[in-house]
Order: sequence, then structure tokens, then C-alpha cells
Amino acid sequence: MQALRLFSRNFYLTFAVNFTVYLIYYLTTILCVEYAISELGADIAEAGLAAGIFVFAGFAGRIIAGRLSLSLKNKTILYGGVFLSLISTLLYLMPVPIFVFVLIRFLHGVGFGLASNAASAIAAILFPLKHRGEGLGYYMLSVTLATAAGPFLGLYLAQITSYKNIFTLGMLLTLFALTAIYFIKAKENSSAPKHAGFSFADFFEKSAVPMGLLGAVIGLCYAGVLNFLSPYLKEINSISAGSYFYIVYAIFILLARPFIGRATDQKPHAVMIFLMLAFAVGMFIFSLASSPMMALISAAFIGIGYGSFISSAQAITIKAVQASRIAMATSTFLALFDIGMGAGSYLLGALLSVINYHMLYEILTLLILGCAGIYALFMRKSR
Repeated sequence: MQALRLFSRNFYLTFAVNFTVYLIYYLTTILCVEYAISELGADIAEAGLAAGIFVFAGFAGRIIAGRLSLSLKNKTILYGGVFLSLISTLLYLMPVPIFVFVLIRFLHGVGFGLASNAASAIAAILFPLKHRGEGLGYYMLSVTLATAAGPFLGLYLAQITSYKNIFTLGMLLTLFALTAIYFIKAKENSSAPKHAGFSFADFFEKSAVPMGLLGAVIGLCYAGVLNFLSPYLKEINSISAGSYFYIVYAIFILLARPFIGRATDQKPHAVMIFLMLAFAVGMFIFSLASSPMMALISAAFIGIGYGSFISSAQAITIKAVQASRIAMATSTFLALFDIGMGAGSYLLGALLSVINYHMLYEILTLLILGCAGIYALFMRKSR
């Protein structure tokens, strides 16, 4: 009976739409720099701007989605976000100057932010309150699978076909997502206000800020793995582990998710501390890695810890808000998380100019442990 409540037609459709949105994000991002340089004649700085501006546009899209949720239905916002993504993928097919390509990437980023936030809000409302942590855990597998499938598909297709054909595939997949939205019967909050102003509360959910700040720090730590995995494995002569790292990562997310999801509904704060400790163990093993096997063992712990962190943190965040503010809380949490990921790419890169990779991952291990300790102390005082 529990499975029937969690896995409905609306769940599968929302899952498919979100998976597609994230898949196209990773598919285009993994090819963005090379495409800009080889096809548009951009230099490395311009190509980097085209890749990086997506993150900031996605942040803007999430904030806009949160505010629009005060006056529009989440399904309408989802339509708008996926439609912007469709227009963007169509524009990818045109040979344009690099500055226009940057603008297209910005447009796509805004569409991604709108769509991903609205889809998460729709999914959250689908689940009964007592099973929201478990339900969101399963729903966030759409992101996990896209994280693995998008880069793999992009790199594979780049070897056998043209960029035009790849972008055409992206356009067709986005069109599929746009069509699927029509069949989603989204539960909407009739209590939502019909107007919005320009105060802090019209853009951010105050109660979601603490968890969002925690997410920003955890996201910053994970950026150290995401951005520097390949050069680090090369340095420790373990490059052979690179193609398997995210496979192991995804497998352990899949294995842990059912248990973590249920536990989040029963012991949410204990689960959060456990996840951060597991992430810290994985990061520490990663800092000591001297062989492919150690790197893959670290991937398992990082998958268990970080891989379930976002869904559990989001479930805890939205449990504390009114139903009409779920989309706002979602946008606040995810936007702050995105800031941490984006800032981590730059700050950790700068830090690597004065320290080595082993020291970097040791520092990140301590930072994660510090987050776990502060969280435990805060929860104890709250009780």
C-alpha cells in the first residue's frame, strides 16, 4: 500500500520530466567548452564563461520560480521553464557569435532553474507528509541518474556524430518533457496568495535559509570532487578509476536511498548527521587515495553521504513551512546550494594554487565534520 501512495502516474511523469531537464543540462554542459572553441572560434575564457554562466542563470531561475509560485501554479511555471529550455536547444542549432551563445546559455539556465524548482515543488506535494522524506529520496534519483547519464551520453555521442545531431536530440527530448507535463495532474495549493511584492519574503523562505546555508557548505565541499576528480586521479596514477567512480557512486546511492528515505521521515536530524559523517569518511579516504581501489571505496561513502544529503535536507526544510510556501522553500534551499557549488569551483581552484590535492581534501573533511558538529549542537539547543 505504501508503494502505491508513493509511486503514482504523476510521480513517474514528474520524475521523467525532471530527469530530462537535468539530462539536457549535463549533456550540453559537458560539450559546451569544446563546442564553443572548435565550432564558434571562442578562446578558453569565453568558452568558460559560456559554461559557467549557466549556474548563475539557474540560480536566478530558481529565485524567480519561488516568487512566481506565490501567484502562479507550479505546473504553469514548469511549462514556462521547459519551454525556455526548448527554445534554447533550438537556438543551439544555429551558428552564432560567441556572445550570442553565452546569452543562449543564460536563457537555458533560467529555464532549467524554473523547471527544476517547479518539478521539485510538484513532487513534494505529491507525497503524504509522513512519507515525504522517502518519496523525495526516490524522486531525487532522477537527478542522480541524469548526473551519470548526461556526461556519458554527451561524450559518447561526440565521438560518433556531430554537435548538430546531439543538440537535435536534446531538442527532441525537451519536446518530450514539454508534452509529458500536459498529463501531470499536479496538486496545487489553493491557499497560495494571489499577489507578490518585492520584499525578502517574496523571494526567499526565511525558515529555509539555515538548511540552505548548510547545503551551500556541503555543496562547496562536493565541488572539490566534481571539478578536480580527473586531475587528482591522474596525479595519483589512478586514472583508470575515473570511468568507474560515478558508477560506484550511483550504485551506492541506489542501495542506500530506500533506507535513508524512510529513516529521514522517522529520525530526520540523526540521519542528517549520519550522512555528513559518511561524506566526511568518504572525503578522508579520498584524501589518502593512492590506488584505484581506494578511490572507488571513497566513491561508495560519498554516494551514501552526499548522494542522499540533498533529498533529506529538502524534506526537512519543507516540513517546517506552510503548504503554500513549499515552492519558495525549495527555491531558497536549492539556490543557496547552487551558490555553494558555484563558489566552490572558483575558491577551491584558487586554494589549489598554494596547497596540493591531498591537503585540499583533508581540509574539506574537517569542514564537513565541522558542519556535522554545528548541526548536532544546534539541534540539541533547539530541543
